[in-house]
Amino acid sequence: MNGGSGLMLDGALLKGNRATVTNDIHKICTEIVGGFVLLKADDLHEAIVIMQSCPIFAFDGYAEIREM
Repeated sequence: MNGGSGLMLDGALLKGNRATVTNDIHKICTEIVGGFVLLKADDLHEAIVIMQSCPIFAFDGYAEIREM
């Protein structure tokens, strides 16, 4: 293992084709993380603004944002 870090329990969930923001995290235990993107942002709000341009929302997908 080259490194890693736990995730904080506070975060934001962006979902749907409008990337609607919910101040929560994904909590369904039957799904797994399919991948991740490491962003450099000053705070959670800036990370949300960056992620709202992610193309996954065009397919009604979702993204979760948490601090490391």
